[in-house]
Amino acid sequence: MKTRKTTLLLSTIFVLILGSPSAFAGLFDLFTKNNESDLAKTKYPLVIVGGAIINFEALGPIDYHYNIPQTLEKNGAENVFVTSISGAESNEARGEQLARLVEDILVITDTEKVNLMAISMGGPTSRYVASVYPEMVASVSSTVGGHQGIPLADWIVSGEETMPLINNLLYKVGNFGIGLISWLAGESLPTDTKAMAYSETTKGSQEFNALYPEGAPTSDCGDGPEQASNGVYYYSMAGAKPFTNIFDPTDYILYALHKLFFKKGETSDGVIGSCSSHWGKVIRDDYLMNHMDTANHLFGLTHRRFSPLDLYVQQANRLKNKGL
Repeated sequence: MKTRKTTLLLSTIFVLILGSPSAFAGLFDLFTKNNESDLAKTKYPLVIVGGAIINFEALGPIDYHYNIPQTLEKNGAENVFVTSISGAESNEARGEQLARLVEDILVITDTEKVNLMAISMGGPTSRYVASVYPEMVASVSSTVGGHQGIPLADWIVSGEETMPLINNLLYKVGNFGIGLISWLAGESLPTDTKAMAYSETTKGSQEFNALYPEGAPTSDCGDGPEQASNGVYYYSMAGAKPFTNIFDPTDYILYALHKLFFKKGETSDGVIGSCSSHWGKVIRDDYLMNHMDTANHLFGLTHRRFSPLDLYVQQANRLKNKGL
C-alpha cells in the first residue's frame, strides 16, 4: 500500500509538472546554471522616450510602459531608464527636456552615449536630441513615430480656420487634461497642446525634417541610412493592425480612427500610417500591433500571436550586436 501511494504521488507530481508550463520551467531552472538571457545587454544605457499626451514612468500603481523596462532587464539590460517629458509640447521643447535628462543619465552611468528607444512622438523628439547633441546618442530606435505627419493632427489644426472657437476650446481642454495627468504623475512640466498638434501635422513634420534630416528615407516610403552622417544609428518599426484584442476598449477607438483618416488599402496602427513611421533602417512596418500595443497596453491585452515585449528585446539585441 505504501509503495502504491508513493507511486501515485510521484505520478501526480509528474503530471502537474508536464501540465503546467510555469512549473515545468521552474523544474528546468533547477538544472540550469543561468536561466537569465543576455540578449538585451547593450553597451550603452537604454532610454525609453514616450510619446504625446500620456508620457510618464508611472501613475501611482500604473506602469505606463507596461513591463517593457522589466523585460529588458530580465534579458540582460543593465541600465534602463524611462523618461518623463512634456506630454504636449513641440518636438524641440520636448527634445531640450530630454537632452537634460540624457546628460544626467550619462553622469549616473558614467557612459559616453545612450540608446534612445522612442515611442510615437518620442521618435521625432529623440531625433532632435540626436541631431543637436550627436555626441550623446549612439542610436535612435523609433517605434510608430509619425515622421511624415499624422492625419488626425492635420484635421485638428485645420479647425483653426474652419471652427476657431471650438478649436481654441479643444486646445484649452487639452492643456488642462494633459496638465492634470502630469500633476497626478508627480511631474510639473509645461503643456502646449497647440504646439504639439502642429508638430504632428504633415506641414510641421516637413519643416522639422528639413532642420533635422539625419536618417531621412531616401525614397517615398523607403529606408534611410542605418548610420547617418552624424554617426548615430537610426532604426524604425511600426504596427499595421488597428484592432488586435476584443477585450481592449481602446482597440475600437483606434479601428474607428483608421477608418476615418486612412484611405482604403492604406495600412496604419490606427494613428500612424505605415509609411510615416519610416526613418533610418526600417526593421518592419507590419507588426501585429496597434498604437496602444506599442507600450504593451492595455496592460498586456495585445494580439495573441505577437508580444510587443519581443520587439524591444529584439531591437536591444540588434543594438548589442552592433556594439552599441
